[in-house]
Amino acid sequence: MTVGKGEWRSGWSIVLGCSIGMGTCFAVFNTLSSLFLKGMQQDLGWSRGDISTGLSLILIGGLSAPLVGMAIDRIGMRKVALSCIFALGIIYAGLAMMPAEQMWFYALMLLFGIFGMGTSGVAFTRVINSWFAASRGLALGVMLTGISIAGMLLPPVLSGVIESYTWRGGFWLMSGVVLLTALPATFFLVHERREWEREHGQLQGSFSGPDASASPHGDGLDWRAIWRTRQFWLMIICFVACNIPGTGILSQLQPLLIDKGIAAATAAGMLSIYAAAVMFGHVATGYLMDRYKPTVVACLYTMVPAFGAAALLSEHLRWELAVFAVITLGLAQGAEIDLCAYFCARYFGMRTYSSVFGVMVMTVNLGGALGVNFFGQIFDRSGTYDLALMASVMLVPLGALCLLGLGPFPTAFKSDRQPNPA
Repeated sequence: MTVGKGEWRSGWSIVLGCSIGMGTCFAVFNTLSSLFLKGMQQDLGWSRGDISTGLSLILIGGLSAPLVGMAIDRIGMRKVALSCIFALGIIYAGLAMMPAEQMWFYALMLLFGIFGMGTSGVAFTRVINSWFAASRGLALGVMLTGISIAGMLLPPVLSGVIESYTWRGGFWLMSGVVLLTALPATFFLVHERREWEREHGQLQGSFSGPDASASPHGDGLDWRAIWRTRQFWLMIICFVACNIPGTGILSQLQPLLIDKGIAAATAAGMLSIYAAAVMFGHVATGYLMDRYKPTVVACLYTMVPAFGAAALLSEHLRWELAVFAVITLGLAQGAEIDLCAYFCARYFGMRTYSSVFGVMVMTVNLGGALGVNFFGQIFDRSGTYDLALMASVMLVPLGALCLLGLGPFPTAFKSDRQPNPA
């Protein structure tokens, strides 16, 4: 039998629901936000800096990820995710109706970041991990392609709506997408396995694999034990060290390529190549981790952007090298959340999974913010990104090599559901 065939037979609809829910909510807005900028600037009289400040508050709201994860661990994924998806739809409607007062915009963006965490990987990766063990990596990768697909399908539709009905119409469209697509998909298709078993009894096609007894039922380490593991801190170092260069380069990619001699139209087209590489990275990483030693696969994938950063150091960059660099960035970006979700479940179990994953997401966001600022500051002081790229060539291998120190997975976790002494 192929790896995870039984899991896919019973869990394919779960992957579909998670992919739709995650792909149409919080994660896709990063791809779409720039489409609103020009219209809001003209209509409301705000500067691009004013609007960018509001958008940056999403990151501040995203610092709530550990708290959202804690809520998911305590009261269940469905209650938190459905509530947050509904709230996100209302926030989009609020943005469509907001007055020309910046404080309204800032408050809504902050709320968007907070509630958005409940519609992100903090929630949906927990469900995938509860249903899949042998084919967990591939299931996570396929789920995350929903973000890429939505990122390709929504921009032309949203752009047309904004052109015809202004930016307010665009926010109404996004409210409808969330409430009419993500909400029913999550309600009807997404169930954490332990909740499903509680309602319907033990399903056929039980897990097999080293952590089979742990993952479906929420067993695992508590926070006191997690803080003491080397795996937790090595993962923190890895995701910071890799995300500073990754997000930093991506945030400056188009001007960086133009400065290196790539035509503006060609540089813009590189974003499509990047999106395709992200999608491929999601699926390929998961597939390989299910079949080969996961820490080695993860190390190789996270190491790849170092070669891309080195290629970008060329004084007169040829388009072939530019394509190579963009592909390496996309592959690693596509693998990032997969690796985080996979290793959190395998090393720490599902007992506090969402809160642990929330801490990792917060770490990734902070690393990304540092990377954007670092690359911008280096360019302002030197007139080139070369020093930042040199630092990236050193940082990425440092983070990647941390993964080799994670060691073997635990074979089982002590159950967190002890029998009642009475």
